[in-house]
Amino acid sequence: MRKTEKEELLKDFYKKRRTLDKLEYEIDVLTKNNEEMKKIMETDFKSNAISKRIEKNNNMILNKSLQASDIRTETAAAEFIISSLPEEERTIIEMRYKHGRDYLFIVKKLNISKSTISRRISNVANILDEELNL
Repeated sequence: MRKTEKEELLKDFYKKRRTLDKLEYEIDVLTKNNEEMKKIMETDFKSNAISKRIEKNNNMILNKSLQASDIRTETAAAEFIISSLPEEERTIIEMRYKHGRDYLFIVKKLNISKSTISRRISNVANILDEELNL
């Protein structure tokens, strides 16, 4: 696998993590919304419309939960590998792919050379490629 293809593994991992974070947030909002609607239902006579909305929210929660579960399954191995990295390498990877920082920002923030950053990213990409594509 070429260098850019290996780095795509990192990009893909963090893209899926962002999607997972979004899904978890949406599930939380829907759950809280349902709790509020249940309270309203106790005092409101339009409980049929509220019941339908709660049911619709529950279906959305279920679908989002299934999507989140799939992403967790897909990313579990990469999550373990990345969490096992030395702190400095993990910081570089997170700055670059999780937070979308460019090399110049990372150079200034960590006070290490661009070639060191590039080499460490390449090393992590190689590790992921080897471990995930056995």
